[in-house]
Amino acid sequence: MLYLLKCFYWKFRKVKASIFGTRDFERYWSKKRYSKNNISQQFEKSHYLLHRHLLIDAIMRYAPFSEVLEVGCGRGVNLSLLAKRYPFANLRGVDINTVFIAEGNYFLKENGITTCTLLAGKADELAFSDKSIDVVFTNAVLIYIAPDKIKEVLTAMFRIAKKAVILLEQHIDSPRAIYNRGNWQRDYVSLIQQIDPSVTVSLTKISKSIWDDPDWSTCGYVIEGKLISS
Repeated sequence: MLYLLKCFYWKFRKVKASIFGTRDFERYWSKKRYSKNNISQQFEKSHYLLHRHLLIDAIMRYAPFSEVLEVGCGRGVNLSLLAKRYPFANLRGVDINTVFIAEGNYFLKENGITTCTLLAGKADELAFSDKSIDVVFTNAVLIYIAPDKIKEVLTAMFRIAKKAVILLEQHIDSPRAIYNRGNWQRDYVSLIQQIDPSVTVSLTKISKSIWDDPDWSTCGYVIEGKLISS
């Protein structure tokens, strides 16, 4: 009975995602709340998640850099890790959730991380000049971007990126995006090359030892889109 209920739930979610597209996820994440009491624990626990360090290692391959932007930054956990590894860059984050932005900015300031600034904004409306950010990255954010907006989001990221766009997302070799248990999985290599054929794309697989989750250990990757100018 429980299995049937789960199957019905995910089928319902799939139909809903197909009808409403990215709007459904935007509505959910813009209203998401966490307990203010656990923000310190969230930062501390997140620092031990190995996939975050795999992502930071990929970003560090493009050092030195002066400007880095995370799209879908939440409270800024990844940026706080990057600030410790590379304290000389101007780090920014954009997120649709204004409460996360306020809480993250406060926490970063209280902990002496002065190089990070979090801003409210949407992934397909990045208000930055062309080629003004050295590295633009995401961490499990594009899994919530439906096919109706994914090209707009990636185009916006590559428009402002100078050296690279780095994505920690769920990649599959498929001509069509698949909605699987709440996440959009797609062929990022093909999509990136459609947007800019000059970009060199490389993939680093996320192993089960790094992220022990059936979806992430199966199709989780760090996807690096290196721009020719870099």
